[in-house]
Amino acid sequence: MKQADSRVNKVRDTSIWCLVSMFFVGTMILPFVFVKLTLVVQLLSWLATLAVSCLLGLQTRQGKEFYAFSKEAYIELLKVVWPSKDEVVQTGAVVAVVVVLVSLMIWVIDAIITYAFGWIR
Repeated sequence: MKQADSRVNKVRDTSIWCLVSMFFVGTMILPFVFVKLTLVVQLLSWLATLAVSCLLGLQTRQGKEFYAFSKEAYIELLKVVWPSKDEVVQTGAVVAVVVVLVSLMIWVIDAIITYAFGWIR
C-alpha cells in the first residue's frame, strides 16, 4: 500500500512539474504572441504565471522540502549577530590600510627587481 501511495505521489509530482514547465515556456513565449498587449499587461500576466507556477511547485515533495529549508534558513538568519556600524568602519579601515601597505611592498620589490635586471644588462 505504501509503495502504491509513493508511486501515485511520484506521478502527481511529475505531472505538476510538467505543468510548471508548460507555464514557464508559456511565459517566455507570451511577449512574442501577444505583441499588441501593453507592457504593463504583459508584466502582470508574467507575474501571475510566476505566482501560479510557484504555488504549484510548492505542492510537490521537492517544493515542500524547499519551503521547509527556506524556513529553517530564515530562522538561522535571525540568529546571526550582525556587526555594529563602528565595527564595520574599523574593519574597513584596517582592510584599506593593509591593502595600501601590501601594494607599496609589491611596488618596492618590483622596483628593486626592475633595477637589478636593468643593472645586469
